[in-house]
Amino acid sequence: MANMTLAIPDELHAVMKEHADIRWSEVARKAIVDRLHMLEDLRKMDDLTKNSKLTQKDVRELSAKINEGMTRRLIDEYNRRHQHSLGVLADKRPKKKTLVRVQR
Repeated sequence: MANMTLAIPDELHAVMKEHADIRWSEVARKAIVDRLHMLEDLRKMDDLTKNSKLTQKDVRELSAKINEGMTRRLIDEYNRRHQHSLGVLADKRPKKKTLVRVQR
């Protein structure tokens, strides 16, 4: 395995020494691997979209629709899972159809 020397500010080193139980080399190794995976994912996305005719505006609009749909799906799932316990906690008040609302 190759070695790498890393320079860090003295203040950061002092804080790291307070946590001597942490293997900082492993933390750095994992951060490097995570960054390399992200770069590889970005390269793959570039390859997939290089012939796309979508504009940045199209991408933003599509992203907003996806985010809105996912938010609704997660809220519905949350409401289904917690509807019973929320009704009990609310002193058996009538249950509302929507427990969480999304403001637009």
